[in-house]
Amino acid sequence: MNFSHGERLALTKTFDQLIIADQIVHNAEINYLDKLKELLDVDAVFLLKAKDLDDDLRIEILKDMTDNKKKYFMNLVVELVKSDGLPHINEVELINNLCESIGTYVESE
Repeated sequence: MNFSHGERLALTKTFDQLIIADQIVHNAEINYLDKLKELLDVDAVFLLKAKDLDDDLRIEILKDMTDNKKKYFMNLVVELVKSDGLPHINEVELINNLCESIGTYVESE
């Protein structure tokens, strides 16, 4: 899936927020983030830039993505959250708020 520069910033910031949502950074999350960085073609400098992205702008960028991109993104989000075992309540709340904000949902398995 091809994402624009702005979309990659927004996705990367969201992944970062999910990783720190439970206030514990697990090795499995770092390993999955490494895969995401490769998938999105981002490096450590890009990750730092993504952290500076305004949150309202991040939501607008994600909201403007196509439904296919949102679906793909949400699958990546779910995989990231699952990577360290059971989802933390903070991660679940972040995902629920994200879905509501950008007009998408998480597909049930």
